[in-house]
Amino acid sequence: MDVYTSENEQVEALRRWWEKNGRVVLIAATVTIAAVLGFRAWQDHKSARAAEASAIYQQMLEQQDPAVVLESGRSLLANYSDTAYASLASLAMASASVQQNDLDAAAGHLRAALDTARIPGIRQLATVRLARVLLGQDKAKEALAVLDGADAGGLRGAFEEVRGDAQLALGNTAAARQAYQNALAEFSETPTKQSLLRLKLDDLAGEA
Repeated sequence: MDVYTSENEQVEALRRWWEKNGRVVLIAATVTIAAVLGFRAWQDHKSARAAEASAIYQQMLEQQDPAVVLESGRSLLANYSDTAYASLASLAMASASVQQNDLDAAAGHLRAALDTARIPGIRQLATVRLARVLLGQDKAKEALAVLDGADAGGLRGAFEEVRGDAQLALGNTAAARQAYQNALAEFSETPTKQSLLRLKLDDLAGEA
């Protein structure tokens, strides 16, 4: 680095440097500021869209009429499919379809939830509900395939119970018994579920 003998020489050197590099510095600074402002605007836009989707989803939860739930869900999916509420809306639409006894539609909504869910817990919930719907359609083998290919996470008890129901539907009583026992262990702190599972195990014992 040069050693300057006077302040005037330093000023002159800075002037020359600025004449040579000042345009590049200004452009870089402008681009940086624009990028920061653009990122903030994008974040604000995402937050606003999430808030709008959240409001629609909350209205869906408050509705008693399944037809209205389905209509609101279609609106949410059409306009906010890029938000986390898309998979939640699909779950709600599946429940509404079950209320209308339209199991085909319910299965479709649950598969959509699986496709869009970014949160493992939502995927696990959609999986176990889809397995139940498939059982309702007398598709026990498909139900087992859905369960076998998924991570149960914190819903292992529910997974095992539905697995037991599917095995029972297929006539595999030994496998059903094992699944119910696994579920019973998982629901050790849920008395109502324990009572139901014991009834299922008692029924198996009676059949035996």
